[in-house]
Amino acid sequence: MSTHVGGAPEMLSACYPKARDDLGVWPLGAETGSRWCLGSAEVDRYVQIPRRFCQAALTIVGLLDGTRTLEQVEDEVGRLFPGVTPGHVQRLYSLLLSNGLLLSPTPARLAQSEVRQLSIEIGSLPLGRLAAGLRPVLKAPIWWLLNAIGLGLVIWAVAMLWLHPELLSLHVVQLADSYTLGFLLSLALSGFVVLWHEIAHGLAAIRYGLLPRALHLMLYAGLAPLVYLETHGLYTIPRRRRLAIWLAGPWGNLCAAAALVVVLATFPLPLLTRQLLWKLVLVNLLFVVTNLSPFMPTDGYFILCNLLGQFHLRTRLWRQLCAFIGERQRGTVRLGLLAWGYVLVSLLTMLAAAGYWLWWLWNVCLELTGRAPGSPLVHWLAGLACPLAFGLLVALISWRRRQLLARTRASS
Repeated sequence: MSTHVGGAPEMLSACYPKARDDLGVWPLGAETGSRWCLGSAEVDRYVQIPRRFCQAALTIVGLLDGTRTLEQVEDEVGRLFPGVTPGHVQRLYSLLLSNGLLLSPTPARLAQSEVRQLSIEIGSLPLGRLAAGLRPVLKAPIWWLLNAIGLGLVIWAVAMLWLHPELLSLHVVQLADSYTLGFLLSLALSGFVVLWHEIAHGLAAIRYGLLPRALHLMLYAGLAPLVYLETHGLYTIPRRRRLAIWLAGPWGNLCAAAALVVVLATFPLPLLTRQLLWKLVLVNLLFVVTNLSPFMPTDGYFILCNLLGQFHLRTRLWRQLCAFIGERQRGTVRLGLLAWGYVLVSLLTMLAAAGYWLWWLWNVCLELTGRAPGSPLVHWLAGLACPLAFGLLVALISWRRRQLLARTRASS
């Protein structure tokens, strides 16, 4: 959802804009909140407006029917709403135009999220028919029964680990007796964990009246694999349902990890099978932690924004933090409690996940230095190969991201 665009309106007396017929307004936070959105569930595009401006915005949209110039719309709105100025009308027109909410004229460039701007789509899987078929199944009794089973599995798994801590051995991270194979297997299983995460989002969306349209596989910045579930209309449903859909992904990962722990604690399985299942447990839990972190625009970030009723929170808080760092000696910029809390929670969640992965990589390094043939220099190079390759990939993605963003700003 975009709230900022650039560019001046077209010539007021020569433009006959026509808005989409399905535009509506919905609260972004609580019903009594000050922030609402105007948009279309069909194309899943929205702009943020103040609540006090909703009635005027709907009137403006209704007047943008292709038979009036923007100047005529301004005159009529001015008579109906004395507090609404031509600048307000022009601003709304610019937002509608840039976000694809006008049928005519056609914008030179549509406003898009960062993920959409910087990603290359590899392929997609249509889900409309499947989602429509599942809708009658996911009625309230079945839905709450599934969640009750998930909660029971989580409680059972926690109890088993509490009573039998010996279950948590090196089998969790090793494959056979190798940290390296365990690490590579975990990376390979991450794709299945992400897919299950998106399926859980999709099931919750169907339960609350939305139909997922497609599952997209993309490369972020042309390098990092990304799975994205396309679901339209998320901002047209009440906030509590929105939160339930965003929470469904991490909850699905947690329930999957709990079910696997119960299986591991209950059944005698071969060693390799146990190690494989423990990798799935570990990756699911790590994904819960990183996904709930508000540091990146993932579920945790959107949940925080909706709970606080403040949107584009990440961008604003990072600007405050940069200003605070730049002006800390002068003491002219102070960080509020919200900014400090955001930074603290982000750091704790990301450091917890990163710390575990680095510990694992350290053991991979030690293992490779002892097993690689050749001189000690070769041992060290072999040991550092994984973390160096990972660091290089992260740096390359960051560089590519900056390059693509610069190119996008230049073209606009």
